[in-house]
Amino acid sequence: MKMTKTFFLILLLTLPFLTIGQSRGSSDNISDWSMFHRNPAHIGCTTSLAPRTESLRWNYTADGYVFSSPAVADGTVFIGSSDRRIYALDELTGEQIWNYTTAGAVMSSAAVSDGLVFVGSNDGNIYALNEVTGEKTWNYSTGYSLYYSSPTVVDGKVFIGSTETGVYALQEFTGEKVWNVSIVNALFSSPAVADGLVFVGGSQGIYALNEHDGSEMWNYDTGEGQGATSPAVADGIVFAESSGTVYALNETSGTKIWSFGTGMYTFSSPTVADGVVFASAYPRSFYALNETTGTVIWTTSGTTYIGSDFSSPAVADGTVFLGSFDNDFYALNESTGAVIWNLYMGYAGAPYVEASPALADNMVFTAGGDSIYCFGEPVRLPPVPAIISPSPNAVLSSSDVTVHWSCRSIISIGYYATRIDNGPWINTGENNTYTFKNLSNGNHTVYIQAFNRGGLNSTILVNFAVSASTLTPEIVIIVGVALAIILVLFYASLKQKRKKGNSSVTKGRKFDSTAKTKS
Repeated sequence: MKMTKTFFLILLLTLPFLTIGQSRGSSDNISDWSMFHRNPAHIGCTTSLAPRTESLRWNYTADGYVFSSPAVADGTVFIGSSDRRIYALDELTGEQIWNYTTAGAVMSSAAVSDGLVFVGSNDGNIYALNEVTGEKTWNYSTGYSLYYSSPTVVDGKVFIGSTETGVYALQEFTGEKVWNVSIVNALFSSPAVADGLVFVGGSQGIYALNEHDGSEMWNYDTGEGQGATSPAVADGIVFAESSGTVYALNETSGTKIWSFGTGMYTFSSPTVADGVVFASAYPRSFYALNETTGTVIWTTSGTTYIGSDFSSPAVADGTVFLGSFDNDFYALNESTGAVIWNLYMGYAGAPYVEASPALADNMVFTAGGDSIYCFGEPVRLPPVPAIISPSPNAVLSSSDVTVHWSCRSIISIGYYATRIDNGPWINTGENNTYTFKNLSNGNHTVYIQAFNRGGLNSTILVNFAVSASTLTPEIVIIVGVALAIILVLFYASLKQKRKKGNSSVTKGRKFDSTAKTKS
């Protein structure tokens, strides 16, 4: 019985080494605009291509005015409305996928990360919704309106500003509060996060907080006024506007590098691209400033009514996009400021376009009045996968081969598939790693197919060889277990024989002793 227990204990310990597994990776989408001003640093630019004409692809009408700016991720547009809803729309068609109703107007812009959509509402809550279904995962109440501050998601935390209670850092997956710092009138500013610091504007200045505990690292006093806008961080410099002045501050110390007076207030945030800072001023000025010196490269001041007090510019493919106080949406030449195209987006009772544009997949998304608009056509280019391992013509010593690949695609990736030699195709979803088990010795070919959400796909392959010992790790373990059992049995048998031998000797000695006594 003891030997049987020993055998099953040894076998149980070896089972983890005999299981077959598959690891999960992530797709490499280069065009997502997943939060306000695209990324945690809020620089507002992308390498995505951009539409050259005002060709309208689709528009969607909400049940209220749209102050919110769109976020685009995984082929879906997420945007809020004063009708208290957050909408998820198909990127290519504008069809509604789902909507979620809060208890207040949704003026905050959404952020998308790790399968969740985060958005603030004027009911005082920040919501985390399932990206695919719109079902609520969690909500956290700040007790006060979140108004225009939009969530920034990075390093497993959600950062957002509230009207009265300052800036919050919440756990991404649970909504638990990490820290909260009181900053007067942080309501208009969306936190920017870079290099372990959180940058946010308040009514009296620009603040840098420690990302992990919220402790203040520095603040720059801009004086009494409207309050600082959402900062943008690039090349070690923090850019923000406050009460008619654009500031460039050292990221580490908060010391002023330069400032430029526009003379007019705005809540629009600067955009940084190609060494240029693009900044708007209400009601009729827009500036392109040298990132290093703050000198004017070009301006629309005095010539048009291009400018905004809320819509922040976005830059892609040599073009600057912004909503304007004159009810138009503009595409400007990045180098000269010349108008490439513009489109009237007026709405009764709403004097100007407040939403900030988002750029993805050769399309630009924005909102005016009660409608969400998509301009341009998606680039009809297939995805470009690349096999990282195994390398071409590699000779592998293991019969278990893990294939790892990456993929670049202008349109978001839908799924991947792989196969070995002439075997069946295996759908791996968004996983970009798969392990083939127990391949025979000899030459093999592995294939990878990538399918994007625009219906295009491409296939690549790599040839390699397997030259593995017939004594695989599994066989070695099994043989080892068998030898251990044999040794246990042999030891037990030997012990039993010795016991019997000792017993015979003892009996013999007793017999001799009895015989001597009788004689």
